[in-house]
Amino acid sequence: MVQISDAITGAPLGAGARGIISDRGYVDSLRPQSPDASGRAPALVAGLGRPGTYDVTVVHPGYQTWQASNVVVGTNACGLAGTMLHAKLEPQP
Repeated sequence: MVQISDAITGAPLGAGARGIISDRGYVDSLRPQSPDASGRAPALVAGLGRPGTYDVTVVHPGYQTWQASNVVVGTNACGLAGTMLHAKLEPQP
């Protein structure tokens, strides 16, 4: 899971974000997890049921691209659904 927020205010940004994960030749799009009580997607998920070592990229209009490399997801986790990343996006200058 990738929780996405504004690096300055902490405001959640999951609803407007998109991104991908990649592991060698495998690529999957990040997609919203089930909405919370307010109807917002609290996190994005991808790679369900697939262990590996991923590069993760998150983009959101008005923010700089966020990336993480070599994110290891073990066999006991369900892709990025079993691993929590916190993407704190910096506003564009």
